[in-house]
Amino acid sequence: MSPESTVKIQEWAAHKQYMYIASGLNKHCSEMNSELFDSVRNHTNAVEATHFKSNTAGRQLPLLAAILT
Repeated sequence: MSPESTVKIQEWAAHKQYMYIASGLNKHCSEMNSELFDSVRNHTNAVEATHFKSNTAGRQLPLLAAILT
């Protein structure tokens, strides 16, 4: 492993120690109910999350119905 990649790993780990980051990664660092924490999707991809959420109300909705949901 190069010294440069070691520094990047250290910076990544240091970033994860911020409480607002740790609380999203570890349910024991979060104030959220553990059951709720476990029930939400485990990725942070906003596009994926939006797609999943938009399909929960049904598919091929009229535009106004989709906006209102």
